[in-house]
Amino acid sequence: MATLLVIALAAAATLAIRKLLARRAERQAEAATIAATDGMSGTAFEHWTANLLRRSGCGKVEVRGGSGDLGADITARLPDGRKLIVQCKRWAKPVGSGEVQKVAGTARAVHGADVAVIVTTSRFTAGGIDLASRVGIDLIDRSALATWAASGMLPHYLAAAKSPR
Repeated sequence: MATLLVIALAAAATLAIRKLLARRAERQAEAATIAATDGMSGTAFEHWTANLLRRSGCGKVEVRGGSGDLGADITARLPDGRKLIVQCKRWAKPVGSGEVQKVAGTARAVHGADVAVIVTTSRFTAGGIDLASRVGIDLIDRSALATWAASGMLPHYLAAAKSPR
């Protein structure tokens, strides 16, 4: 009788652990989708992006967002050691050249960044894309962010070792 009780308890514990692990996997899968960002505040999006950076192998990830962040919501080190700054825009409207100008003005001179990125849940205007290309700011729009979140791998243009601009 005692043996049957032990077997029943072990089976129940195993089942409970499996359910817990399945729920955890579901939460992680949900967090790895772009839809998870739609209802977030700007601050929550910054932390979500910081976690994505950590998951992608970045180190020294620090959320600095707020009114005094001077264009760097997140600072981090890429896997190859380069300093990264990220400006997060959880917006519905397109991100334009004015936001690119703000990041370009502080990324290297104030923050000493090797790589500067603007991440948005939206898209970028043609003017924003053009300016970013000219001043060396990498852009991650909703589509690229969705791919990054699903794969957990840094976008190739961030992961590739390159000299600071």
